[in-house]
Amino acid sequence: MKRIIAIALCVCTVAAAFSVDGGALLRGYGEFSGTDFNKKLFRFDGSGWMRTPLTKNGNLVLSAEACYGMEYGTDGQIAHTADLSLFKLGYAAKIGGGNLNVSAGRFSVSDVSGIVFNQPADGVAAAYRNYLLSVTAAANYTGLINSRNTTMIPVPAEPIENTAVYALSVPLVSGMASVSFPELFANQTLSVGIQGYCGIRKIDYQRIYATLSVNGPLSANLFYTASATGEMLFGDTSSPYAGLYGSAELAYYPPVLAAKIALRGESASKNFDTITKYSVSVSDDPCTNITKFGVSGSLNIKAILVLANAHALFTTSSMDYRGFQLDGGTRWQIVSDVQLGASAGYLFPSGEQDGYGKISINALIAL
Repeated sequence: MKRIIAIALCVCTVAAAFSVDGGALLRGYGEFSGTDFNKKLFRFDGSGWMRTPLTKNGNLVLSAEACYGMEYGTDGQIAHTADLSLFKLGYAAKIGGGNLNVSAGRFSVSDVSGIVFNQPADGVAAAYRNYLLSVTAAANYTGLINSRNTTMIPVPAEPIENTAVYALSVPLVSGMASVSFPELFANQTLSVGIQGYCGIRKIDYQRIYATLSVNGPLSANLFYTASATGEMLFGDTSSPYAGLYGSAELAYYPPVLAAKIALRGESASKNFDTITKYSVSVSDDPCTNITKFGVSGSLNIKAILVLANAHALFTTSSMDYRGFQLDGGTRWQIVSDVQLGASAGYLFPSGEQDGYGKISINALIAL
């Protein structure tokens, strides 16, 4: 962590000779959850960001974002968190009728599926785009990011205590590559991606994922997306085993109030795991051995966005009914720099199990 801060200070000193664009965000969040809404969480954090070109033509840019937060939970203790969520050198150039972008440092990384790996990491990435295709490649390391701000499925390398402002995350080395063909035929887009993860301390964190995704319009206001991801895990198990995840959505956009109505389903097999935590229910069930389908809708009324969802949940391996979930939320852009939001959801389980609910409210101010 000390090395990261030292490097950041050195680069920022050099950047001081150039024009700097920056700002700050203040966020407040409150949540009540549980079977009787007896779990509470209150969080306040502030973040600052900056962006500065390091060359006269602006093709080399330094971007950074740091944050500090305080959290108060059901245990009655206050936890402090400090993080450097972004520290990136970005290079852009036009090559062969397309655009090349290269990034190095700490930045957000996402795979083609958007669920396996979607978080900050340290490393390098390159992307080339032209009118025919888009190609990306990245190599990253997760062992230096703050696990208090990014939840990964494997158990953290060190126990997280309320006294730990910065707790190192699971040390994984990852590599990923993808290619996308925009508007390959009839305005349809095809994307293919592959990624691998290797544990530094535990051999059973060796995983390989492959994703195939298609999306596009079916008519002027009707669109679809479909994606399938396969996983292979190698390690100290008796034999490698595989997992599978699939999702599909059919969305209609009425020509009023920027509305959207969608049918969506997703299913993960018993052996499927993500790297970044991906919750599929109000009770934060992980994306493992679960099938979910239902309907969702959204609309904009001037500066207010309203969302609503209804889904049924099943256990994939047996297709036993697990419950029904209702959730929704709203976001009000009061002025350009002030935003309020609220959300609520409840899971009605099958059988005699207790339900689980969650209510939250948040506020954001941009400075």
